Amino acid sequence: MKRLALLIVVVIGLGLWVGYYRGWYSLSRTESASGNQIDLRMTIDRDRVKLDTQRSPAKPD
Repeated sequence: MKRLALLIVVVIGLGLWVGYYRGWYSLSRTESASGNQIDLRMTIDRDRVKLDTQRSPAKPD
């Protein structure tokens, strides 16, 4: 069971890394003037994801 959980975490982490590397999304951080709050923002580039998935090799029938 522990191996399955580890495998799931690794696959999700790998997917997130590939998406970040390919430029599918970006992360930004902004601090408030008082320094008490941090705003984390994730921006997804739908056009880039669509372009990359369309370029993928066709699967054989």
